Amino acid sequence: MLFTRYLIFSLFCTALLFACSSSPQYNEPASKPVKKITVVKPKKTQAKGQKIADLAKSLVGSPYKYGGETPYGFDCSGLVFYTHGKVGLRTPRTSLHQFKSAKNIPLNELRNGDLLFFKLTRARVSHVGIYVGNGRFIHAPQSGRQVKATYLTDAYWKTKIVSGGRLY
Repeated sequence: MLFTRYLIFSLFCTALLFACSSSPQYNEPASKPVKKITVVKPKKTQAKGQKIADLAKSLVGSPYKYGGETPYGFDCSGLVFYTHGKVGLRTPRTSLHQFKSAKNIPLNELRNGDLLFFKLTRARVSHVGIYVGNGRFIHAPQSGRQVKATYLTDAYWKTKIVSGGRLY
């Protein structure tokens, strides 16, 4: 009889141990996935474009000078040549050559530092500005004027724009 009790007790303990090691009979609620936080760094090109835009903004008020490419005086393409050079980019010197060298960018995809090309005469692209966001661009308009910010929606400029472009 003692043996039978011992056998029953052993089977009972084995059953308990087996039950503890088996998977539960119910579904546990799934834990919420941990949201991964990602720090998005701007691409080098975007950072370069922002530097170009910031530099162009800092030059507002500089005098216009035909053929100028320094803060003592700029023409439109000289302003682009100077700002791009300051961020380490080799850029053609004239607005026409800048236009021919630039990657075409649709106007609705402009980023800070992109270029805007204009035809002021029927012949060809003859003016360039630097896009600085919020529908504005910086340019050196003409003799007797200073480097300034202008809106793309300005009645004169919106009829003269040819395209956007990127040299970085």
